[in-house]
This record gives sequence, structure tokens and C-alpha cells, in this order.
Amino acid sequence: MEASTSSGILGVRKRVDSGGEGSFLSISRDKRPRLSAMAMPSSYGAPNSIGFGADRLPRPRSLFDDEGNSSMSSSFYFSPMRHARPMSGSSFTTASRAGSPFISEITGAPIGAEYYHKGRALMRSASSSSLYSPAVQVYPETSAKHFLRHARMTFDYSPPDPANEISARILSCSVNNVAFFTRGIARGNIRAIECGGKTQPDILALGSSKGYIQIWDIKAKKATLTWPTTKEITALAWNGPILSVGGSKGSIRHYDTRLPASKMKEQTRKVTRQQRQITCLQWNEDGKFLASGDATGIVYCWELGHTVPLDVGEFVSRRKKIQHGGKITAIGWSPWQSKLLATGDAKGILRLWNTNAKDSNSNALNPGKLDIGAIITGIHFSPQCKEILTTHGAQIGDPPTIVDKNQSPKPSPQNALVVHSFPSLRYVTTHRLPDEQEGPIGDSVLDGSGTKVIFATPSHRKIDVCDVWSKRKEVKRHSSFSEYGSLLIR
Repeated sequence: MEASTSSGILGVRKRVDSGGEGSFLSISRDKRPRLSAMAMPSSYGAPNSIGFGADRLPRPRSLFDDEGNSSMSSSFYFSPMRHARPMSGSSFTTASRAGSPFISEITGAPIGAEYYHKGRALMRSASSSSLYSPAVQVYPETSAKHFLRHARMTFDYSPPDPANEISARILSCSVNNVAFFTRGIARGNIRAIECGGKTQPDILALGSSKGYIQIWDIKAKKATLTWPTTKEITALAWNGPILSVGGSKGSIRHYDTRLPASKMKEQTRKVTRQQRQITCLQWNEDGKFLASGDATGIVYCWELGHTVPLDVGEFVSRRKKIQHGGKITAIGWSPWQSKLLATGDAKGILRLWNTNAKDSNSNALNPGKLDIGAIITGIHFSPQCKEILTTHGAQIGDPPTIVDKNQSPKPSPQNALVVHSFPSLRYVTTHRLPDEQEGPIGDSVLDGSGTKVIFATPSHRKIDVCDVWSKRKEVKRHSSFSEYGSLLIR
């Protein structure tokens, strides 16, 4: 037979016959073998398989070798041990590759499968552990993490009796950044005070413990309406010209303040579902939903114009309810998500709720629940970023123990302002007054810009102001090139 030859001048290979005995010369002259796919075959260490060295080429064999002729192949077999040298940068032939770390250099046989599986398990564990490595929390530019501090503004005031009554709402602030508080009234102690919203910035409503309601014109500095009711007033909330009034027996009345006082009682719309004192009332940002909380820990959501509460919350006795284990002491609607409601109770539990009645899965949001460990006296969503501020009174129970010694303990929420991120409810920062001024925080309210919080400490008869967030920077829009071009064309 004729052997395979190649031209040394033009580098063109002319193959005459590759099946003869002299074809062993083609081991170094034929085309170099192509790399196989880097997959692990089921037969480890088979003659023509990648075997335990997924990054190695198939073990070389003589071109004469086949399944039935092993005698001739033994003369021309290139073992990794005999050609164990660094891989050449210009050749990928088998003889130029270093010995596989998965092949024994003594026996040439594949190493046991247990080493391979151990390596794979180690790689998986390293990869999975990297997923749970602690990440650095990034705060927005307007976050309370950067701005929460005392504004060096303090006012004296005389709280109503009893001084520690956290459900008495005697502090309010208008959209024009004018704060209002009271020191008493001739017809009973002030139980609630509420400034008109954006549509009525100069209107103020007062409710007394003897059931009188007064509407004041701030600019004129006089009362424009006064009418008596039969129940003690415990909460007020404005929705345009409509004033919602909560009573000590669980009733809610809606008054249209555009009517004269003589017709006020006749035109009143009343709803009764709660059985105990209404502790909190608040309309959401667009004025379509009202949330009411009572002393039994139940919160109802009412749609504007309806006398039956929405079917939202968790299933309790086969019915959906928003229910806490303690007295409702604070509620708050989100300004950037109209159906997101936060509720807090006297046991220090903060909860988030989706109040979309059309959603069959409307329920507590996930995580949606946080045990803060101190009485919650106020809840405020930031209009600047996705954070929630809670104000607190006395601590409940013992402080949590730190299991990990390397973990720094969080400041106690007792008598403090605490900020949480949304939706994770992760702790952001805390602010507390100095020891000589510290006391349970009573009522609190955001200022008109939504960047400061005004809060009362009845035990010290003081009202303090703190900076919490910064205003978002508005992006200035510039005229585009096409607009300039259109002006030039004209």
C-alpha cells in the first residue's frame, strides 16, 4: 500500500490511501483532532471518552486500533505519563497536553468517582454560600438615614387630662406648615383637632370631650360653625368639606360643613359597625377610602358613600378582618400607593395591608408584620421615599437578646422615633431625645412638606420638631434640539 504524502512546497496534503500499515505516520501529519464537548459521559475512563478529565482530549490511539485489534495499538499508544509536559501554545495535539489531574500517573487509570463528586459538591456549596452573603444596604438620597435629627425647635403646651391618653389627637399641622395644639376649652377638654386638607388649608376642626364640634376660620380667627352631639368625640378626619367624626361608642358620623348648623344633624350620615371607642380615623390620599380603628383592635375600611365596610384583611371566623391583638393606636395610608394601609397597636405590632377589595387575595402584605417592642403612637409614610416612620411610647417586655456577638444591637424603640424601609420593613435609623427630655411620645404629625415630624411628649409638656427626610430633587426639563429647530424654521 502507498503511504500518505504531503507537499512541502505549497503545504498541500495529498492523501493517496490512509488505510495501509504505514498510516502510523499520519499521527503527526494528519489533521489535529478537534476538541470534544465538555460534558461528563456516563462511562468513566472509556478509551474514547473524556472520562474523568472533562478538560482533556480523548486518550490517543493508533489509527490501526479497533475493538478487535489491541496488539498493534499498544505500540503506538501515547500515555499522559510519557508525554507529561506543559501544553504548547501553538498546538492542541494530544501529545502536547499535560497529564490530566483526574488520571493516575502511575496506573493510567481514572481516579475514583468519589473525588469528582466531592469536587462538585464543594463548588455547589461555595456558589450557594455566595448567594447569602450579607449585602450592603443602599439608602436613597432622601432617606432618613442621612437626615434624621432634632431641628432645635421646642414648644411648651398643656396636654389635656389624663396626660398619658395616647388616643387623644390634640396636634395637627396645615399644608401651610402652621402647627396647632390646644390647652383646653370651656366646654370640655379638647379630644381631637384636625386641619383641613389641600382644598381647605385655612379651616380647623375641634372636638371636645362633651360632644361639641367647632369649625374655625384660621385667617379670620373666629369660629364659623358650632353644634353639639350626644357622644364623646374621639377622632376627626377631613375629606374635602366632609368632616368624619368618631365617637366613644363606635359610631362614625359624616357632616357636610357647607350646611348651616341648624340642618347639620338632619343631613348627617351615620355608620355603626364597631362596638367600642373609635381611636383612629384617616382618609387615604385620593379621598376614596376611610380607615377606622377602635379599642378592641379591629380596623374597618370604608369606601366613600358606602355604609358597609370592605371585605379585606385576614380570614377570622370565615370572614376577612383587619384585626390586632391590642388597642389600635395608629393608622396611616401610603401617599404613593392609595390602597396600602399601615396599622399599629398598643402591643407594638406594625402591620401592612392591601385593601383592594376586588383582589380575592387581598390580605396582609408579605412580610407585612413587625414586632417593634414598644407601644406605637404614630405611623407616617414618607412622601419623599419608600420609608415609614413610627413613634413610640413605653417598651413592652424585655429587649431582644443578641445571639451573634458580632451583631451590633439595635437601639431600643422606647420613647423614640424609628424609621423602616418599605416593603422589607428593615430597620433604617432611630432618634431619641436626651435623657432629661425623654418620655413617651404622644401625638405626632408630619409638616406640610412631609419632611419634618412634630411630636408631643405629654410627660414633659413639650412639643418637639425633627427633620426626617429631604425633598426629592426635581429634574429640570430642557427644550430638545427639535424644539429649537422648529423655532428656527419658523
